[in-house]
Amino acid sequence: MEYILTAKRVLHCFELGSELKVNFHKSRVAQVGIDRVRESSSWVTTFKCKQASRPISYLGFLLGSRPWSKNFWNLLVSKIEKRLAHWKRKFLLKSGGLVLINSVISSILIYFLSVFKLPIGVAHLIEKLQGSFLWGDGVLKRKLHSVSWGEVFKRKANEGFGIRIS
Repeated sequence: MEYILTAKRVLHCFELGSELKVNFHKSRVAQVGIDRVRESSSWVTTFKCKQASRPISYLGFLLGSRPWSKNFWNLLVSKIEKRLAHWKRKFLLKSGGLVLINSVISSILIYFLSVFKLPIGVAHLIEKLQGSFLWGDGVLKRKLHSVSWGEVFKRKANEGFGIRIS
């Protein structure tokens, strides 16, 4: 029980030092490791917060899942597909498409890759989505590409398009 009170004091010092307030009504206590029901209820009563339900989600991923499986990454791929579908490719110049891919898609990847390593198969799928968007390909139609895909990833200083590799 002593370490629970110590944790509460540390959070109180954080509030005083940062002028930020921890919102315990939105906070949850999660049990990790050994099942300690009595101990987690002590945390809940001390912090006046709620018990987290399982499965626990972090950054949109379920903790305890297998990040090496392709199904684990469906959330990321569908998020990128939805983002690309909202943009009307026919009204954009290639440079506009490059800016969108470099800024928005890269930020989505950085968000997810801050926790997990991206499997090669998923990286290829994301590159395929980026290429389809850049060249204006549809699901059922193909277009001739004006530049090879390898040129797209070259730095702008080396006469490439400057897309960051996922």
